[in-house]
Amino acid sequence: MKNLISALFALLWLAAPAFALTDAASPTKVPTTWAQSAPGGNSTCPMPIPSQISITPGRASWTDGFPPLNFLPIAGGGIPPSGQDFNGVLCQLSQWTRWYNAGAPIFYDPTFQSAIGGYPSNSLIQSATNPGHFWLSTVDNNASNPDTGGANWKDLYLTTIGSTFAGTATQPTANDIRVSIIGWNTNLSGVPIQFSVLTANTGSATFWVNGLGSPIALLKRTVNGLVAMTGGELQPGQIYSATFDGTFFEANTIATTRFNIVTISATGTYTPSSGTISADVSCIGGGGAGGGSVTTSSTAYAAGSGGGGGEIREGTFTASQLFPTVSVTIGSGGTGVSGGNGNSGATTSFLSINAAGGQGGIAPAAVVSPSLTSQIGGNGGSGGSGGSVATPGANGGTAWIFNLTSAPQTQATSGAGGAGLNGGGGGLSLAFGQTTAGSNGNPGLGFGAGGSGASAGASNANHSGGNGSGGACVVKELIVQ
Repeated sequence: MKNLISALFALLWLAAPAFALTDAASPTKVPTTWAQSAPGGNSTCPMPIPSQISITPGRASWTDGFPPLNFLPIAGGGIPPSGQDFNGVLCQLSQWTRWYNAGAPIFYDPTFQSAIGGYPSNSLIQSATNPGHFWLSTVDNNASNPDTGGANWKDLYLTTIGSTFAGTATQPTANDIRVSIIGWNTNLSGVPIQFSVLTANTGSATFWVNGLGSPIALLKRTVNGLVAMTGGELQPGQIYSATFDGTFFEANTIATTRFNIVTISATGTYTPSSGTISADVSCIGGGGAGGGSVTTSSTAYAAGSGGGGGEIREGTFTASQLFPTVSVTIGSGGTGVSGGNGNSGATTSFLSINAAGGQGGIAPAAVVSPSLTSQIGGNGGSGGSGGSVATPGANGGTAWIFNLTSAPQTQATSGAGGAGLNGGGGGLSLAFGQTTAGSNGNPGLGFGAGGSGASAGASNANHSGGNGSGGACVVKELIVQ
């Protein structure tokens, strides 16, 4: 007998590979439940859970299995196991076998959850209210409801697809971003939610999903870590994503950046381009006019000095400071005066930047055949306010009257205007000898440049200094699209 048992064991061991679980060895699936067509009285399905010992002697239950009476001899008062109970147990077990064979999911069941004392860690159940969403328990004895935002559940559907599109957000205000998404609850950390907005944000923003809890700060990542938005980071027509880390939402822009330069040369209103998140602004005040030349006698000469260039001030502004519009004042250039001092340029203003205009040139009194006389030009603009960088304007050129070799060769040279932001000041003018030669000053070129002074030879009437050119603001927009 012993040898026979050993031989059988050896045969089973040799045949073991035939029982290996492979794709080709898939067992026959259960197409129907056990005792599906049994008469009603021949099957107890589903089987009762509580003990039946005190209710129906000899009947089985999930609590007792087959009771003690089924294991006693009939002659000793025992009761044979019930065929209905055998059918009932096999029926209920085969129902679940058939369910699994069909690949059907296990839905969240609060009654079952309570009966087992909560779902165990790593149990996977499908949402009972949101098809396609599978909840993974992250703790043992999990008694919370995942479909209503219960704790310690992770949505594997959202995690698997990497992100989900929530469509266009509703915005009670520009900075109150609200979206709705199937399957979301307050515990879905790390799932990017894509969305778009109808209105650009103008400052710090909040994000709210399905109205759960309260609005949560929507932050942006910078080299200094997560910080509040300042305005303009979210623009209509673009797609963004937000990821919850358990405390905040972090916005991740799906966008490109570019620069756009806007030159403002007339007083009015500046409207930022769509997508502007900040801008570097350079402003220059108006240039001063050159000094005029006074009337000269037959032995006198005159020349005015140049007007000063406007001050340049630069600063950076955020979207919240720029949107929706900015009122801009462009300083006008100083006007020349016939026979008198030139007028100063006016201040250019953009938000907190105020760039001062250049001073006008001087129209000194006529002089008679000196060996050398000079008059310094108007000072460049300075002393404005605002901005992070301030550069004084260029001073106007000096006017000169001097003899070359003798009185008939006397020359009057006006001062050139101070250079501006992207152009030179007015060129100087000359008058030679005892002639009637003389001319007005030349206007400034470019933005914020001073005009040159006028010049006059002997026996000349008044002449006017050249006008200074108007100021400007150059806005370098950083745009996210």
